[in-house]
Formats: sequence, C-alpha cells, structure tokens
Amino acid sequence: MMRGLWLAGRPFSLRRASAIGARFMGWLGPRTSKHRQVLSNLRIALPGHSAEQLEAIARRGWANTGAVLAEYGRLDELTAAGGDNPFVETVVSTGASRHLDDPHTPCIFVTAHLGNWELAAYAARLFKGGMDIVYNPQKNPLLERAIQQQRTALGGRYLGKVNVLRALYSSLRQGRSVGLLVDFRVSSETLTPFFGVEAETTLAPAWLSLKTGAPILPIQVERLGPGPRFRITVHEALDVQPRAGESDDRAIGRVTATLNDIVADWIRAHPDQWLCTKRRWPKGAGPAHP
Repeated sequence: MMRGLWLAGRPFSLRRASAIGARFMGWLGPRTSKHRQVLSNLRIALPGHSAEQLEAIARRGWANTGAVLAEYGRLDELTAAGGDNPFVETVVSTGASRHLDDPHTPCIFVTAHLGNWELAAYAARLFKGGMDIVYNPQKNPLLERAIQQQRTALGGRYLGKVNVLRALYSSLRQGRSVGLLVDFRVSSETLTPFFGVEAETTLAPAWLSLKTGAPILPIQVERLGPGPRFRITVHEALDVQPRAGESDDRAIGRVTATLNDIVADWIRAHPDQWLCTKRRWPKGAGPAHP
C-alpha cells in the first residue's frame, strides 16, 4: 500500500502527491480500529472539546498522517535544497543558536509526532551534520525496508529503540548528536504528568544530558496549511543541571516534566497534526467515554 501510494504520487507535483495521501488517509483512517484510540487520546489532551470537535480534529489528523506517508516517497525532494529550502522555514531561538554554532558540542534533539516529524532530522542535520536517531522499527520487514530506504535522504543513522540508551550515550561521548521522539508511551518508566495526567514517559533525554553535558534542544515541526510547507523551530536549550539541594533523580524528573509541558503546548496549538494512534496514558486514565 505504501509503495502504491508513492507510485500514485510520483507523476504529480510534491504538493499534489501530499494532497493525495491526505485525502486517502482522511477517508481510510476513521474507518480503522485505531480511530477509537485517537479519540481516546484526544479526549485526555483536549478535555474542553465536544465529541463533534474531537471527531473533526481526529479526521484532520488522519489527513495529516496520510500527507506524511505520501511525503516519505518524496523526502529526497523535500530535503534536497539544503538551507535554502522552498518547503521548509527554519527558526532558531537565541537560546539554541550558541549550541548549534559550536561544532564541538553534540546536542540531544527531541521532537514529537507532529507535522511531518521526519523533517526534525533534516533540520538537525543542517546544523550538526549526521546524527543518531532513535526509532521504532516496523514489524513488517518489507515496510521497514521501504521506509528506511526513503530515510537515507535525511542523512542520519537510525537505531532501534530496544536497549538503545548505551548506544546514545556512546554517540554523545564521541561528539555525535542524537535525536529522540518523546511523545510516546514507554513501558515501566516513571510516571510524569502529560496534559496534567500521569503518563509513562521516557527519561532518556534528561538522563543523557545530565551524564554527558549535552544540551537538550526541542525541535517543533508545524505544517503551514495544506501541502508540503513547514516551519521548524529549534527552541532554547533546557537546564538539566541540578539546582541547589536537588538530587540528580529530581533534576531528571523536573526536566522530563518540562519536556512534557513543551510537547503538550505544541499539541494544543496543532492537535490535528498529532499522530496519536497508540495508547499514551494508562488504561482508565482521563475522562470516561461519553
């Protein structure tokens, strides 16, 4: 299906191919069993919204996911222009620029499944060159191979998420930057508030920063209207060092909670660009199904 989607879009412009993917998944997504999970996550994230509003957001979210799937087949085109890219606008905060400008400082880039999240790796490459990126391998080997072939355009080295912490630590110690997605559920990790509801959240970025001194730089990817136009913002680095009287564990918990708050703000701004097809909170969390 993925290869068929890419082939269907190849004769058309990148904008048209993205629209084909959006229309296809905008139709298919709400008809899948995953749609209920999307609505369940959105009810917790957006408690003030009606059922009708959540349904509309979820449907637009499926369309965004379809656009991303179609854009996998054109990642080479999306990223070919380097820093002068007609599809991508890059914004760097003052608090991030000094870390990006220093070639000897590896960074920990963190992002979420928003907009076209794959472009966060592209933005990081512009500033730091190649880096190591944590990802969740596809269970289907054919799909895994197809997606990884497309990701070569991003220039990163992809590491499966199982037992990856040691590899990331080694990369940072060797001066190589790393990238992680932080909006997914990580089993057996410490519970940290996310949208005010306790959720299993990865501690890896904060732990790595504390152990190596590498700054954590949140990267926000926003889709600017229909078609492949994006704004990528590199936000200021997070303060990880323990404060007066604060233990290392408490510092890690503080930074992890701050990251969750940052991601929550991104999602509130663009809930229809969030890929949330998997359970994010413990079962029974949040409001009951209406």
